Amino acid sequence: MKKALFPILIAIFFSACSLHSLPKYNNVTIDSDQNISSTRQKLLTRIVEYWHYRLHNDYKHAYEYELPYQRYLVPLKAYRGLIDGYGKNAKIEIISIKFPNTYTAIVQRRIKTSKTVLFSKDKWVNVDGEWYHKFFQNILPPKNKEEQEFQ
Repeated sequence: MKKALFPILIAIFFSACSLHSLPKYNNVTIDSDQNISSTRQKLLTRIVEYWHYRLHNDYKHAYEYELPYQRYLVPLKAYRGLIDGYGKNAKIEIISIKFPNTYTAIVQRRIKTSKTVLFSKDKWVNVDGEWYHKFFQNILPPKNKEEQEFQ
């Protein structure tokens, strides 16, 4: 009987821990229906931190969450000019996360600004065990349908 209860108690413990160990920011939230498993914990933490920095125009810290090869190609100074802000008091809500494969996550998010509500997607890529945001440059028109979905 004790052996049968142990895995259940461990699962309850880890699911409770994952909910409480995410960073707490008023401007970035996770939909309450979002399933927060231990495999998604690290990704969710990175998403919440990244968007917190972006919403506070802290480009230096947000830049560290971008894919390493993109940081190699685009210096911080240029990065600041490539990404947009959503304005003061904007909020991001993570609606869903889908994993098309082991190393990629597609994050659906809702952006609430003082004037509108927008829906957008982010792509996150796992490189050597760490999740990084893939930013799409929006100076030029999108090259394909995938880029269009993420702008």
